[in-house]
Amino acid sequence: MPIEDRVLAMYAKGQSQRDINATIQDIYGFNISPETVFKITERIVPLVQEFRNRALKKLYPFVFVGTHRSKLKPGRKPCIT
Repeated sequence: MPIEDRVLAMYAKGQSQRDINATIQDIYGFNISPETVFKITERIVPLVQEFRNRALKKLYPFVFVGTHRSKLKPGRKPCIT
């Protein structure tokens, strides 16, 4: 995987540009300038803006699944309400 893809992956996971630089140094043993990190991450800004400005649907269906678990003492019946 090219270093640019790794930088974008770290940026997508929320790492700051300084953190990305430190991670590259720790893992690969070389420095990547803040300007280079900035140039790489700036390439996706138009895609992010397009995503943020997309038209939203009126309805988003979802399913909520909940559970409840209780421990019972031996010999006791569950209380179902």
